[in-house]
This record gives sequence, C-alpha cells and structure tokens, in this order.
Amino acid sequence: MRKGRRGGLDFDDLQIKCRDLLARDAVIRNDWRQRCRVLMVDEFQDTNPLQKELVDLLCGPEQRLFVVGDPKQSIYLFRGADVGVFLQTSRDMVAAGGRNLYFQESFRSREGIIRFVNGLFDQVMGGSGADFDPPYGEGDVLDPRRRDWDGTPCIELLAGSCEGDADARRRWEAAAIARRIQELVGGITGISVYHKDRSGEFIPRHPSYGDIAILFRRFSNLKLFERQLRQAGIPYYVVKGRGFYRCQEVLDILNFLTFLEYGKDLAALAGVLRSPLCGISDETLYWLARNDCGLASWQQISIQNSKLTIQNSLNERITPADRERLASLASLVNRLRPLRDRLTLAELLEEILTGTDFASTLLTTFQGEQKVANLRKLIELARSFSRRGEVSLRRFINYLTDLVEKEPTEAEASIVAEGEDVVRLMTIHQSKGLEFPLVFVPELGAGQPGNQPSVRHDPDLGIGIKLSLPGGVPCPTLAYRAISDLRKAKETAELKRLFYVAVTRARDHLVLSGEGRGEWRTWLDAFRTGPDGGLVMTVDTEGIPREDTVPPPARETAPLSPEVLALAAERALHYVPPSPSTMVFSPTALEDYALCPRKYYYKGVLGLDEGLFAQLLAPYHPTPERKKRSGMTPLERGNLAHAILERLDFGGAPDHQRRQCRQLAAAFGGEGPDGEEVIEQVLTLASSPLGKSLSTARLLREHPFTLHLQGGADYYIRGAMDLVAVQDDLVTVYDYKYMTRDGTDLKGYRFQLSTYLVALGRAFPGRRIEAQLLFLKGGGNEPVTCDLPSFEARLLELMDAIRERSREGDFALMAGCDGSHCPFRQRCGLRG
Repeated sequence: MRKGRRGGLDFDDLQIKCRDLLARDAVIRNDWRQRCRVLMVDEFQDTNPLQKELVDLLCGPEQRLFVVGDPKQSIYLFRGADVGVFLQTSRDMVAAGGRNLYFQESFRSREGIIRFVNGLFDQVMGGSGADFDPPYGEGDVLDPRRRDWDGTPCIELLAGSCEGDADARRRWEAAAIARRIQELVGGITGISVYHKDRSGEFIPRHPSYGDIAILFRRFSNLKLFERQLRQAGIPYYVVKGRGFYRCQEVLDILNFLTFLEYGKDLAALAGVLRSPLCGISDETLYWLARNDCGLASWQQISIQNSKLTIQNSLNERITPADRERLASLASLVNRLRPLRDRLTLAELLEEILTGTDFASTLLTTFQGEQKVANLRKLIELARSFSRRGEVSLRRFINYLTDLVEKEPTEAEASIVAEGEDVVRLMTIHQSKGLEFPLVFVPELGAGQPGNQPSVRHDPDLGIGIKLSLPGGVPCPTLAYRAISDLRKAKETAELKRLFYVAVTRARDHLVLSGEGRGEWRTWLDAFRTGPDGGLVMTVDTEGIPREDTVPPPARETAPLSPEVLALAAERALHYVPPSPSTMVFSPTALEDYALCPRKYYYKGVLGLDEGLFAQLLAPYHPTPERKKRSGMTPLERGNLAHAILERLDFGGAPDHQRRQCRQLAAAFGGEGPDGEEVIEQVLTLASSPLGKSLSTARLLREHPFTLHLQGGADYYIRGAMDLVAVQDDLVTVYDYKYMTRDGTDLKGYRFQLSTYLVALGRAFPGRRIEAQLLFLKGGGNEPVTCDLPSFEARLLELMDAIRERSREGDFALMAGCDGSHCPFRQRCGLRG
C-alpha cells in the first residue's frame, strides 16, 4: 500500500509485473519470442524461481535455451538466489534432449592451487543430497593447464597464537598480513608472480602491491585491517567499502553545520568546541559547562581586549590560547550565520574549512591525508545534493544526519586511484569473476553472525514465528524451528561456495589466515591432516608483537621546530588528491570548458544556475505601465515543441497529425494562441520533404547515449539526442532549435552535434553518419560535419585537462576574457 501511494516499484515488483504481463498477454509474449531464436542466460546459478518463470515465458517451443553457470559459485542467497533452480533446469533440459557441457580446463591458476581446490572441496562440498548443497562431482574437477609449477606449495597459512579474545587475535592477524605483504613485495620470501609472454611462457617476477588483493567475507572489521596497512606504509584501495559517514571529521562538520543552523543545539556545540574546528581543552569545556549560563556563554570568552564582561573566576580558569580560539570561532559563526542560505552548500563548507584551518590541522594527525580526502568527498556530496535542486542547509543537515544513522555502504575517499600500484581490499562477492596474482583470504576462524528475527518465511514450509507471552521468554513455533534449521543448512552450504569463490581468485599464490573455530578454518585443518596436506605451507607469525606489548612511542617534549611547522603548512597548502579514475560529462559541460574553464567550474562544479545569474545581471527599468507577462515564454514554447515532436506520428494523415498535436498541447499546458503557433510550426516541419522522409525511417526519439573514451581515465559522455533516423546505410541525428536560422550563433550547437556524431559512429559502424540542426521558427536546416578522429581527440584533450585541473582546483579564466557575454562576470571581478 505504501508503494502504491508513492507510485513506486522495487526490483521484485518489476520482475513480478513483467512475469504477469507475459503470462496473461499472448500477443506480447509471442512478439518477444519471435525476436530471438536462441535465448542464452549467463550466471544462471544466481537466479531464483521467479526469474526462471520469466525465462520459460520468453523461451517457447520454437526457441532454444542455453544457460551458463557454475553451481559451485552460487553465493547470492541473501538476494533470493536458489542454486536448486539451476540444477533442476539442467535436469529438465537433459530430459528434453539437451546435454550438459563441462569446461574443466583451468588456464588461470598454478597447478598447486588447482590441486588444493580439487582436494579440499571434494571433501567439503555435498554430502546432504539436497539441491541447495550440490556435490563436487566429476564434472567439477579442474584440469590444470599451466605447466609452470615446480612442486613448491602455492598456499600459505599464517599461523599464530590463539591466546586472547577474538578482537586481540584479529588485530594480530591484521598485523601479520601487513608484514607478510611487506615481505612479499620486498622480495625476501623468494615467492614470484608470473606473466605470460607472447610465446605462452610464464615469466616470473617480484610481486608488487598491485598484484595483491585481500578478500573479506564481510567488511565488519575493515577498519582494523586498514589501520595496520597504513601503519606499515602499504598503499591500498577499498572497493566500495563503508564507514565514510561515521568518520570523525565528517561528524565534526555535521556538528558545525547543525550549530550554525539551529544555534541552541548545545550537543553539536560541544562537539565543535572539542574538535579540531576549535580545539579547546577538556578543562575549558568543563568550566564552560559549569558556568551559570552553561555552554551558551561560550561567545563571551574572548581575548583580553574584549569589551564583553564575564565572571572573573571563569576568565581566570581559561587559558589565553583557548580564549583566542573561542573568539576566532565566534567571529566565524557570526560571519557565516547570515550567509548560510545565500552561499551554495559547497561554498559554505569551503568557508568553514578555510576559517578554521581544519584541513591543515588534520594533516598533522595520523591518517591526515585520508581525513582531508574525506572532507573533499563531503564537499562533492554537498555539490551533488545541490544539483538535485536541494539548496536548503537544513535539508542537507537532515539528509546527512539520516546517512550517519543508517550508515549505508559508502567508502571513505580514496587517496590513491584504483589503477595505481596498490593492494585492493574487497568483499568476496565483489571479486567474483576476477583474478589476482596474489590473494589473501583472512578471518578463516570467524563464525557466522547470528540472526534470529521474530518471523521467518519459506516458500514450502510457510511462516514461522516466535511467540512471546507477557514476562516470558520468546518461544519459537515448530514451523519457526523447521525454517530456521533449513535456513542454517542453506547458509552453511553457501558458505562452502563462498570459500570456493575466494580461493579460486588466486592465480599464482594464496595466503590464508585466521585463528578460531569457524567453518572455514575447521575444513582447512581437516584437509591439512590428509594426504594432500603438504600443499599448504605454514608460516609462523609468532614473531609479530601484540599491540598491547609494543612500548608507546616516546613523547616529543620539545616544541615543534619552524622547519616542521613549515613542512606541515606546505602539505596543507599543496595537498593534491588523486585524479579520479572515472569521470562523467555532458556535451554542454565540455563545451562550457572549451569556452572558459572558469565558467565550467561555476556551472559544473559549484552548480551555480546560469539562468539565475543572467536574470540578476539584467537591467531593470520600472515603469508605471509595467504589466504582468502573459502568454508563453520562448523557453516554454520550445519545450512544448520538443514534447510534441517526441510523440508525433510523422506517417499519419494531416488531420490526424493536427488532432494529435492539439491533444499533446493540451496535455502539456500549451492551449491558446501561443500553443497554436507552436502546433503550426511543428506541422510545417511534418509536411515538409524532410518530415515525409522521416515517416519511412526507424526513429529513435530522445535517444539516450553513453560515449566511452579512454584517456588519462575512463571518460563517459552522457546525453540524449532529439531524434535519430535510421535509413538503410544512413543514420542522421536531428537537433531541434526553437529559433530562426538567421543571426543564430551555431558554434555551440556544432560542438554538441559533433559529439553526437562520434557517439553514433561508435553505435553504427560502417554506416554514413550525418547531423542536422532543424529550426522550427521560419523553417530551414543546417548540416553539421566534423572530422570524427580529430574531434574525438579534441574531446579527450578537454577531458584530460579537466581531470588535471580537478586535482589542482585551478579553473582559470579564458585568456582575454572580458566577461561581456558571461552571467558570472561579477564573480570573476570582470565588467562587461
């Protein structure tokens, strides 16, 4: 009901609606079946019964079905995947005359890893006989095809003490992994990774950080491992991690924004005062709280020359340095509070960072570069929020507070790019389908997290609940117990498959770690006692000291030297975040940058409204006879024309076209003389030779496109074309302009259409590509041509330049710009 009121559908709803439509409408079902002779479904082991119904509805008696999948890699039970669907489909296809094909040759991993995988999972997988627990059958045994193994074990187990609690063991494990990475990259282990040359030979070399991936079952303890890597000086990249919204620097900024907006939120104020944004001591905070007026009196504390009076006793207890910090903060708050809804959110955050030297202070702390990168990411988040039309500081505070409470999956800002020489940290689910020369799989000893909801459901067993009597202990029903037992059995079976996916990501070397009694460690220990146990080499980690036995670093008693302070200031002033590895642009944004980098910065980065600034600069001449505007603006007429042309039947009779235009005009609020004028202009185009030719073409209207170009990063240009007409070997893109041909500056439009031509050249290789500007007022058209390779090189040049400037934050004015035609000229200090 709630989704119905909101007019929304989730992913399951979309699948159900699609299934129901195909099931009840034979015409639609047969139409889709006729579009393909063979239906192939990849990753079929991760489907569910509903998706299988969709496949059956799309694949009739005249179609052939081909499914690809590996039941040993079905690891999406939490999304509803059912590996039994794959196995039953396989049996049905064989019964109908089909056959199973097994691809057992492995060209990825060294023979030692393949033998380990075959031996371990032959023992672990199967046994229950249920479809949700498929066995490791003959068709699953991998056949190693690499011939570069000399018998040296390719699998390591980092073994350590089981003393201490789980947290202590995990800290020790993280330290052991960090040290082992240093040893591997340092070349002192004698372990190599391999690359294949053109002749097919595997050539050994020393491992680098970029060869290594650490695969986690879940990210629960990610921060602990990150800390150890940072302390060891190991560069790393977290693939879609979490924890950004709980970072202290993000919470500090949220507290500042909250106090700036609400004023009387003393909890937020206390957070600001004690944070590096102000930096007063705990003692000062205590005396402020004990004051008669409480924390609300904080602004009365100032430097000695202040005219404000406070209690002498309080004044004596607060150091001059803290009084100065409070005065500086008070000045900043008083300056920003009246500006908080006049500045953009990004500008407000920049003012806070500048006014408090927050970034400079953080850079002098542990993980300082990471913290500053998180602040820059927060500013980008504010820009994205503003681009959605949300400009209120209060709404941004509520939005950010909600994210902090829910803590969605959001990684901290990366201080290195994914493509650099870094260790990759990711979940096993994220690694599926990938391979790495060197793989670490930690936390083998961890158990499954407990999850006992009050209600459980199973398609076959029904609903089970826990009954709770007043004052009593919740008592599960028999159905609840049966469903829980079945769910646990399914989760254990999937845990085997998850372990299989993890260890088969390794190409040359595999490192396992984690003490405890978890299933993975239990299975590994059982394998090590068997005939193939020698495939696993034990590496002793006893030499790694515990955190609580490491003596604390000696305190620096002498004051910081001027050289150290100068170095800290230099880092703060010249800190450069890593260049993004992926960037998305619109054709208009690239055109803006080509005209003036500063204009691109104002529109594309700060999100300023060009139209609003143009209105602010427009001269105003009040007259007594000034009347309210009536009729449609040129923009509204242009939007109406686009809306009609998006739906117009070019092949229809003139009377039909006129009726259709009027119905569309009425639907879009375009009735009256102005709407009639737009209709006549559209009908003039429809009756022209060009309009008649469009009636025989395949038309793609408001056609979205994404153009991928590879330069200094992966670049994507996204947009939508008004109309694309496909006729035999000719493809033409048309761009509607609600203006006359005479006197129109076509430079910007040519840039946009040239981008369309590059995209269409990729989408329709081997065909002639053309572009036309269509002028709806007065008729006429203008062909646009360009040299596609040269223009594509120009696009790459622009995007590489934007990427480089984004790192430096330097978007200079266009050379020789006088601002005469720019609505942002006052912000640049220009007079046009």
